[in-house]
Amino acid sequence: MQFAARLAPDNARLQREAERAITLALFDRARPVARGAAAASALTLLALLLLTLRDRRRARRMKKYLDGVSGRLKLVVDDRRGADVGTLLADDRSLVIDLFLKGRYGMRPTAPPRRGPTLVLACSNAGANRTVRITPVHDVRHDAVRVHVKPETVRRLRAHPGRWRIQATLGDRRVAIAELNVEPQSHALSA
Repeated sequence: MQFAARLAPDNARLQREAERAITLALFDRARPVARGAAAASALTLLALLLLTLRDRRRARRMKKYLDGVSGRLKLVVDDRRGADVGTLLADDRSLVIDLFLKGRYGMRPTAPPRRGPTLVLACSNAGANRTVRITPVHDVRHDAVRVHVKPETVRRLRAHPGRWRIQATLGDRRVAIAELNVEPQSHALSA
């Protein structure tokens, strides 16, 4: 066909048929590659859609879990329990913060999604204009969490006496607040 088109360059019908034959040959060669690329694109889009739906479902489950959870903080200073538990004295060395979670109507909270939310504890002293963030606890799945405050954090709290407010945040929800009174250190020399 191309040979005939070259012999008769003025014949438009032969030119069109030659171009059509070349185009069909190109399409025959490109069709398997294009089908493979289209199939890969369709599978990629389907996988992205399924991942998006899974993430949305997880986010809905996490929101539902966090909407139904409240908490209570309990402070334990140097293993003391009693009336002065919320007071950090000058010679105290350890501080433990317990968070007890409860669901609606005081029941045990429903099971969190596959990966639990992150617990963040922040201590703030408005009088000293200070905030101390305690190391977060990732993947909280139980209804009670115990956090041992590091000694350097206790020293930072003790450096600014006064009333400290401890706020527990689970995911993006504040679940509990407690207060800790830090007594000033006495600098008197003993004889």
